[in-house]
Amino acid sequence: METKLLRIAELAKSDPKVKFTSLAHLLNEQSLIQCHHELPNKKATGVNGTTKEQYNENLKENVEMHPNY
Repeated sequence: METKLLRIAELAKSDPKVKFTSLAHLLNEQSLIQCHHELPNKKATGVNGTTKEQYNENLKENVEMHPNY
């Protein structure tokens, strides 16, 4: 997926007016877990007050994709 994201970044930089209709196909459990691990520690909590450490306690369950959403 990193290659796809880099390509999107290149397109956005080369043409600031480019519009992407959907990026949802790039989201999956693996990419969300990777993003979580790349987040810096000790930053502000989420809108619900959850810290990164708390979210990490049940990480797989927290990022599990639900087909009903």
